[in-house]
Amino acid sequence: MELIPHHGDMKALDIGAGIGNAMKSLEAKGFKTYGLEPSTPFYNRAIERMNIPKDRLILSSVEDAE
Repeated sequence: MELIPHHGDMKALDIGAGIGNAMKSLEAKGFKTYGLEPSTPFYNRAIERMNIPKDRLILSSVEDAE
């Protein structure tokens, strides 16, 4: 997948991040990524297996996110 050219400090929000695959792909392209994941098992896998930083992934639905 081709992304737009990276311009400085670009950020991406992954809603329904799952185990974090898209977050990792976007990080590899230079984006600072953040995510929301409503499923506890998927959230835990993203943190434990994909090494997504806890400060970048929130366990919450979009409706309940603060």
